[in-house]
Amino acid sequence: MKIRSLLIVFTVLSCLKITAQTKLLEIKKFVPENSKVLSLTLGHLNEDNFEDALLILGSKEEDSTSFNDELKRTILILISDSSGNLVVKESNNSLVYCKACGGIFGDPLEGVDILKDKSFVVRHYGGSSWRWTFNITFQFSKAENTWILEKEESSSYFNMNIDSTMKEKLVIPKGVMLFRNYKNEN
Repeated sequence: MKIRSLLIVFTVLSCLKITAQTKLLEIKKFVPENSKVLSLTLGHLNEDNFEDALLILGSKEEDSTSFNDELKRTILILISDSSGNLVVKESNNSLVYCKACGGIFGDPLEGVDILKDKSFVVRHYGGSSWRWTFNITFQFSKAENTWILEKEESSSYFNMNIDSTMKEKLVIPKGVMLFRNYKNEN
């Protein structure tokens, strides 16, 4: 019984590892020669049951010691088609902050989360004495067959006196802002 249970666990883990490796190989075709992968998040982004991906790409030039805030970062929404192959559904070149935009903390990209309700959040953090966060949430819209801005959340505080300086802001957009048209103006 123990051996059978261990065999089942090993088989499942092996399949998961093969699936992850297959996805990584599949992702490579979306990465231009002069780019590198900054973030890859797998999950369900639309109404089907296929695994999708959010891929954030940055320039290989980001690795140089100079801070260039002109280097754009691209976020791709990759959706699995009916065969399970990933295809680019949407992209945006102005949502993710540049590497130099985080102040003394450097790269402000904290990460990306895919939530259970077919939404995703891009998280930023940076600053110096004054720290800040900026999180952008997009929700899948079946009617629009794309992702729309759900909310922008930001906070800032002076790190020596957090309680008395904390400022939080929540912006719920008026109207529909499509993911592909979103311009990060912070």
